[in-house]
Amino acid sequence: GVQTCALPISIVRRHQLFLWARGALHAVLPHDILLCGHGDWHRRAFTVERFASQPFPDRLYTEFCDAESGLLAEAFNIWESGNHQPLLVTTGKGGKNAQGRRFLPVLQRHGIDHCVFHGLPAGGQTAFYCFAAMQGPVARQLTYIAELATPPLMAAHLRVLNGDRRRDYTSKARSEEHTSELQSQF
Repeated sequence: GVQTCALPISIVRRHQLFLWARGALHAVLPHDILLCGHGDWHRRAFTVERFASQPFPDRLYTEFCDAESGLLAEAFNIWESGNHQPLLVTTGKGGKNAQGRRFLPVLQRHGIDHCVFHGLPAGGQTAFYCFAAMQGPVARQLTYIAELATPPLMAAHLRVLNGDRRRDYTSKARSEEHTSELQSQF
């Protein structure tokens, strides 16, 4: 547990986040698919990244991540109206979650047994996550574990996003610098 929370401190790149999610995080919160969303969910201006242990069909991505009709946006609304409590949706026993009933056909169609959704507000925007599992034990403790795992996940995810922006800016600045050097030579 403590090691899981401490490990993401060094994560700054996407592949490091994937390895941590598939290793230490998976050990405490088993999942086959991790969706990491960040942005302004109310304006439907958010990005979602997917980390999966197996191929992730485009249709599944659309059904989960579409800004207007995706399950992630709907889960965000349920989560927000539920005072930011983790949301567990399961297709098996205990899958009688009335709020998540719309999720069941999509989950069943793609062989997903259960999902835990949770997030954290972050400076006017929100980081929101989905831990989806194809099989495995479903226990109420999954929501508690999601509560514990979300802050270090968010910290690592935001470092990756900020690192990407910094690298993009640096690459653009170098490219513009190189272009102006070439232009001054002619």
